[in-house]
Amino acid sequence: MLGMWLTTIGLFLGLLFFIVLVIYTLKLSVNASDAYRVDPLPKDVESTDQKK
Repeated sequence: MLGMWLTTIGLFLGLLFFIVLVIYTLKLSVNASDAYRVDPLPKDVESTDQKK
């Protein structure tokens, strides 16, 4: 019975570690400040809305 609990806890911790690792690598690869340089926000938001 103890072996089953240890296996369950070990698998849960491994899954948790994998999820944290994926989120961490995604945060490293995505550069949010780069989006403003590539596609800047328009200066006058109201004039762009009226053109639609």
